Amino acid sequence: MALLKLAQKGTPLPFVPGALAEFANEILPTKYAVEWQAGSSLNGSDKTANAVLATDSGEVVGCGAVTASILSALAPAAGELGWVTFAQTRLGGSAAFKDLGQAFDELDRHLQMRSYVVGYAASAADAALWGALRASAIFQRNLKLASQQVLGAALLRWYAHISAQPFVQRLTASLAGAQTAAKAKPAGEKTADQGSFDLGLEGVEDGKVVTRFPPEPSGYLHIGHAKAAMLNDYFARTYNGKLV
Repeated sequence: MALLKLAQKGTPLPFVPGALAEFANEILPTKYAVEWQAGSSLNGSDKTANAVLATDSGEVVGCGAVTASILSALAPAAGELGWVTFAQTRLGGSAAFKDLGQAFDELDRHLQMRSYVVGYAASAADAALWGALRASAIFQRNLKLASQQVLGAALLRWYAHISAQPFVQRLTASLAGAQTAAKAKPAGEKTADQGSFDLGLEGVEDGKVVTRFPPEPSGYLHIGHAKAAMLNDYFARTYNGKLV
């Protein structure tokens, strides 16, 4: 059995490989043990290590590489694979807001008369698309508002339907269990993220982050200003950007 470790605060949140692994558990003899772990990285400061797949032949690191490994085992049909690519490229964290809106519209139109993205049962396409949308802060924000103007009725219906599938229920239940266990730790036992700025930014592109410490009309500098300046500098350095 392969072990899939997922970072609870990864960037992006690793729901795509997680959903694909749990879907694979329903149709493949090879099983994936899915385990959520605290923090934004599973390998120190390596921000790409938001998902790690450990197999007998070694480790696969990163959402993209882990997703590719699981897909090679699933061997989805061409129609499914096209939608998996759509999930990774059109719904990924680096997509601009305008482009995301267009992707939501396209997916909504496709789902007008469908319960599943491809065929008459859940597939790898449904798993990957659900994972990408679950990881999208913009989608989740509009979902909470039940905004049909942004998401569309068909897309909302499909998302609720796939969210109720057993493979998705297992994934979200394991995440909830890991989060509950972390909260139940004794007060003196620190988690990996305590005492650090290891927060992670969703949807950022390495080398394109620009932060600034603007002048404020709040009088003399105080400790609150220092915290803001340090955070701005930290994120600029972490993502190879600049502080202006």
